Amino acid sequence: MIELIHEDAERLDCVAEVEYAREIVRWGTSAQRQLEVFKCAVDNGDNGDNGDQALRLVVDDMIVQTVNGIDG
Repeated sequence: MIELIHEDAERLDCVAEVEYAREIVRWGTSAQRQLEVFKCAVDNGDNGDNGDQALRLVVDDMIVQTVNGIDG
């Protein structure tokens, strides 16, 4: 699919953005990763009284991903 639209992406100066779709397929979306972190925290009992701790772990992971990148 990416190859099919490559010429259009070049004209629109967005080749890098279109090719990033490969990374999304490889690593999943940010939302998928956040849900996985939350689920793991809840499954491990790290969710506090009402899930607050699990949400904090999601935010902590988002910070790490932002600073280091998803494959860092």
